[in-house]
Amino acid sequence: MPSRLRRWICHIAALAALGGVIAAAEAVGLDVQLVIVAPAEVVAGNPINGFVTGNEGWGAVVPFDMSGLQMGPVIGSFEDPIWFSYPTFEYQAPSLVTLRAHDYDESCSAVVTLK
Repeated sequence: MPSRLRRWICHIAALAALGGVIAAAEAVGLDVQLVIVAPAEVVAGNPINGFVTGNEGWGAVVPFDMSGLQMGPVIGSFEDPIWFSYPTFEYQAPSLVTLRAHDYDESCSAVVTLK
């Protein structure tokens, strides 16, 4: 198994498991709020991968750095979940990235630490 794939296998498995739990909750009829699923820490130089779920209607996610500047494009969709991947660079460490998501009536945010 290539070392690059081995490095990401735990992240992929965790995102898939959480996605399955959320999909099961929606199938049973539970009202799921808008939620950002992303790692708490990322080594600078690796991408921030994750998704936003609980989307009703048009939803979007945007990353911001510590100074409030937008770090990447707005990723929006009518689909649920909305998958995203934002690149980071080694010179950005140490810092925080704030991911903000919204749909027509809800918003949420998550903080990712670049180390």
